[in-house]
Amino acid sequence: MVASGAWAGSERPEEYGYFGVHATQHYFDTNGDVNNPDIEDTFLPGVQLGYRFASDWSLQGWYEQDEFDNEGNDRGGDLERGLLSVRRHFRESTFVGFEPYAGLSVGHQEFSPDRGASEDETMAGIELGLQRGLTDHWLVDVGARQESSLGNEREDAQAYLAVNYRFGVSGADAQTSHDERHSGAVRDERDSVKDSDGDGVADAMDECPETAANVNVDASGCERINDADNDGVADNNDECPDTASGVDVDASGCVPDDDNDGVADAADECPDTAAGARVDEQGCHVTLKKEVNKTLNVQFESGKADVKESSIPEIEEVAQALREYPESQLTLEGYTDNVGSAEANRDLSRRRAEAVKEVLVERMEIAEGRIGAVGHGENNPVADNSTASGRAQNRRVEATLEASKKIEKSTE
Repeated sequence: MVASGAWAGSERPEEYGYFGVHATQHYFDTNGDVNNPDIEDTFLPGVQLGYRFASDWSLQGWYEQDEFDNEGNDRGGDLERGLLSVRRHFRESTFVGFEPYAGLSVGHQEFSPDRGASEDETMAGIELGLQRGLTDHWLVDVGARQESSLGNEREDAQAYLAVNYRFGVSGADAQTSHDERHSGAVRDERDSVKDSDGDGVADAMDECPETAANVNVDASGCERINDADNDGVADNNDECPDTASGVDVDASGCVPDDDNDGVADAADECPDTAAGARVDEQGCHVTLKKEVNKTLNVQFESGKADVKESSIPEIEEVAQALREYPESQLTLEGYTDNVGSAEANRDLSRRRAEAVKEVLVERMEIAEGRIGAVGHGENNPVADNSTASGRAQNRRVEATLEASKKIEKSTE
């Protein structure tokens, strides 16, 4: 059940039992397919009992129980779980001193809510983990499990950490078994403290037995690497020496950013942003939004809706804004003075807005579907209708442009 540390290589016993305690973080409905009230992620303490019945195989029973809460309300209850797993250990492989394993599990869990009837279900899953011996008797086990409910389409996940006490084979028995297989006799006690490379770590514990003289080593006998930000990259090779603890980095010690937009790949929702583009906190293009409100000084004779040629340059300004923002929509609102009936003025104001639209479509080649035209008659005057100049100002068309566009290149 261990890879190195207290036991190394073939010193590990092939058959023994163990029991211990564990802590699990349980994640419910990871695929989001179940519509019943969501259960909050739950911490579950528990115990386990196992038996390694062959060099590469073990069987383990697992029990855990604690309270759960529902998301969005104050309801909850008790959750009780039990499962059985069979594991395949990769005895000759190691990962930073740990022995890897893979397994299959089947179990039963029961929900006992504070309100309502209890529910139970059967779960089946796969697990991956690492184990290591701390001493002759103590083992540590860390891993993860993905489970499927056999009663619905829900997927759950677990991460766990366990500490176990091994029984059935003593440390002396394990050592003797190793020596008898290789030399036919128990090693001399002096061999257990032999230090061939003189680095202060006994050969039996030395994972780097050919360390050069005077090299500063760690407890495993390997060269100690100066790594101030603890990111796994030595300081002399670290191009980003102040990386936050726990952040994944590349070989240069920097947070990966494949599209070079300043947002780490792990947080980048738009990983293919063009180089130099202005992006937001999610690594996506910044969208520039703009609203243009313009009162067009379009000249209309009293009672008429004909656009005079002198007004064309001002309408061209609106057309240019429409070209600059190709996704934008334009609203033209026509108004009149108070001469004539209200109904006639509403019709006249609409025809004036339509006249400006016609200029934009036919002369300036703006798509008709992008322009709306409405008439408000004598409503909302901007000047005094009791004077000729005031009435002239009220005979107007207002243009409102709601525009947005993606900034492909930074302007900074």
